[in-house]
Parts: sequence; structure tokens; C-alpha cells
Amino acid sequence: PAVPPAAQPAPRVPPVQHSAPDNLQEKVVTPAFERCTSGYRCTSSSQFTELDEMSEEKLRELLVSEEAFDELLGQVTQRIVGRDNESLKRLRDQNLEIAKRTVELMEQCKELENQMNIIRACDYVPTKADFDDRAARQSAVLAHISEATLMGHLAAAAESADTHSELLLERFLAGQSSVESFLDEYPKARALYHTREAKRADMEPKLKALGHVA
Repeated sequence: PAVPPAAQPAPRVPPVQHSAPDNLQEKVVTPAFERCTSGYRCTSSSQFTELDEMSEEKLRELLVSEEAFDELLGQVTQRIVGRDNESLKRLRDQNLEIAKRTVELMEQCKELENQMNIIRACDYVPTKADFDDRAARQSAVLAHISEATLMGHLAAAAESADTHSELLLERFLAGQSSVESFLDEYPKARALYHTREAKRADMEPKLKALGHVA
């Protein structure tokens, strides 16, 4: 029998070299590309949602077309500015609300102040009259218990006790009172006189030292 020929190996196919078209290689460095890489700080695509939605062809166009790049830049700028404008509007609305609330509170404070002034005006006259009456009564009481008044009362009381004891003695000597009555009343009257006089004599130098008695 005939022997079949040996299997021949498949021819080796050289790998396909993928390269950008000549016109893309020539135009890859454009003013728009230079602006992206030098004049602007490139950020991740997560911050530029416009890039996430673009096809590969559109992205290639951005690298070679300054007009396409400027259009993208305008869209991004408009989005960012719009977002900032919304934030500013919210802030203005909040400030306006705070200002309105502040005005309302100021009006309430002014109304309360007016009410307090009315209450003060209505209550002042009777309150002042009551205060003056109490002050006059206090002054009268203090006048009776002042140091000089006390000294005068003690001196008068001592003199009264002395006069009473002298009267008792005169009546006894004139035979107008009994011995028992004289011995009962006269020592008490003299003791009262000496007690009051001792108090007056003790207080007088102390009050003079304080300047309360001339």
C-alpha cells in the first residue's frame, strides 16, 4: 500500500501591526491637545461626565480638532457655572429667609419694649408715692432711735428719777409719809436714777468719739 505524505505545517501569518493613521499621527499634537496637557490641569473622567458618554471616535476628534475641544470645554464650563449658580441661589434664598426672620424678631422686640415702657409709666406714679411714704416713716423711726435722741431720753429719764426721789425725801421729812413707805419707795427711786445716769455717762464719751454727739 501507498504511504500518505506527511502533513505540512500551516504557514505562519505575521501579526497585524495596529497603528494610527498617518493623518492622526501627524495631527495628534494640536493646540487643543497642548492646552489640555499644559494650560489646564487634567482631571479624572469621573469629574467630566461628558467624556464618559463619548465614543472612541469622538474622543479621537477631541485630540485633533480644536473646535471640538472648545465645544467640550464650553459644555463643561456651562455645567460647572450652572451648578455654582444653583448653589449661590440657594445661599441667597437662605440669607433672605434669615433676614426676614431677623426683621420679624426686631419688630417683636420693639413691641415688647413699648409695652414695658407703658407698664413703667402706669406703675411709676403709685410706686413712687408708696416709696416716698415708706421712706418718710423710716426717717421718723430712725430719728427716734438716733444716738443723740437716745442720750436725750436717758438724761431726761435720769433727771425724772432724781426728781422723784427728792420729792419722796421731802415728803418724808415733812411727815407726809410713813417710815415704811419711805424705806420702800426711796431706795428704788435712787437706784433707778443711778442706773439711768450710769448708762448715760457710759454712752456719752463713746458717742463723742464717733462724732455723733457735740
